Amino acid sequence: MPGVVRGCGTRVLGGVYVETLLGPDGHPIECMIKDPPLPIDPESMGLTPVGVKLIEHNGVVHIFDWVGEGYYPYVSDFIEEVRRFGASRRLPQTLDFSRLSPMSRLILLHSRALVPAFEESVNEPQVCPHLIKAVHDRLQILSLTHTCANQWWADHDATGKNNARLLPGEPYEREMPSFTYVARQQPGPYIEPAQVGIFMVLPISRIAVVRDPSTGSHEGIAAKIVDKLLSSIPLQLVDE
Repeated sequence: MPGVVRGCGTRVLGGVYVETLLGPDGHPIECMIKDPPLPIDPESMGLTPVGVKLIEHNGVVHIFDWVGEGYYPYVSDFIEEVRRFGASRRLPQTLDFSRLSPMSRLILLHSRALVPAFEESVNEPQVCPHLIKAVHDRLQILSLTHTCANQWWADHDATGKNNARLLPGEPYEREMPSFTYVARQQPGPYIEPAQVGIFMVLPISRIAVVRDPSTGSHEGIAAKIVDKLLSSIPLQLVDE
């Protein structure tokens, strides 16, 4: 959405962005969430918290993007932003756009995607309410040894000047640059650190190039990208 101040700030004139747009006929954001999140080994995949990387899987090249914890400390921060405004992630002009296809996806990682159990729940069975499936006309609940997506909204450490009295599990209003939403204080000390993982997979609506009226650089940038995209993914000049 143009003009929105996101967790990572505003868009850059002449910048290139991959977008997932909102629409009346679109799927709910919950359809895009990986529940449970997928653990990965970022080092073996060449992934770092800075920049994006094209990775091929089953013959399709996808954009892997590690959402920075400095801009979005909690996974729910990013999800709630996408719920309201869609997704907009900056791409380098040097990206090999020719490798993308209509089947390509924007695959998002976060360093807190896999939230461990907290100390008081170690000996309690953990059951994810989403992991219920029919087997021979019966419902079976699958036990969890990893994160349920619900935990992302309860993985907040909101202690501090304005929330010094928050109790474990207590709700509070989480403030982002352009909106607020309700999250919860962490339930207690974790038994181990959180881990990086894939938390969301989004379709690609278009590649956007933000107009730069002062220099006109967007024209040349867009022309180079269009030649590589081969019309497989729409490209559009946009105003910020």
